Amino acid sequence: MSTRHIEMIYTIGHSNHRLDKFMSLLKKYDIDVLVDVRSRPWSRWKQFVGEGLAASLRSEGIVYEWLGGELGARREEEGCYVEGVAVYEQVAELPRFHEGIERVMEMAQGGRRLALMCAEREPWDCHRAILVARELSGRGAVVSHVMGDGDLMSQAEIEVYLVNRMRSRHLFNVMDGYEEAVRVAYEARGLEIAYRKF
Repeated sequence: MSTRHIEMIYTIGHSNHRLDKFMSLLKKYDIDVLVDVRSRPWSRWKQFVGEGLAASLRSEGIVYEWLGGELGARREEEGCYVEGVAVYEQVAELPRFHEGIERVMEMAQGGRRLALMCAEREPWDCHRAILVARELSGRGAVVSHVMGDGDLMSQAEIEVYLVNRMRSRHLFNVMDGYEEAVRVAYEARGLEIAYRKF
């Protein structure tokens, strides 16, 4: 991988924000590219449906790029499902997923200020943090999540949150060390929020 400077990569959940509120969150962090990581660029909130959203962003000088085929949670590849549940550790091994990660890294290395967008308000409830940002962080990117109030939460803070959440449920042995706790916490949360075919 290139050693060029990588801009911080942001994530954001559109949730049920009004469009003006959503745009203000993007502008607060000087976002110039919104990367849609939803499996389908659709929402029950009309302001976040693909083409309309792209037009709204364009009017604000923000580029829209849909990478849901590469980075979405609902996969077409059968090999990443176990008993109908998408397993994020297997999704992370897919060639198409790697293509999407490489595309994001290229944009970030090219000086673009990116925000990865999905639907869920809280990053720990969404594959953008549990799958995509985890992989980006593993490749050296600094990822921060734009919260609904406009504050930021780093990927490292997400990991602490997940570990504490799993610790309270006794899902790992504290003697295994922090890195193992993080791995188990990601895996457990991934299974909780993963797409289920049936």
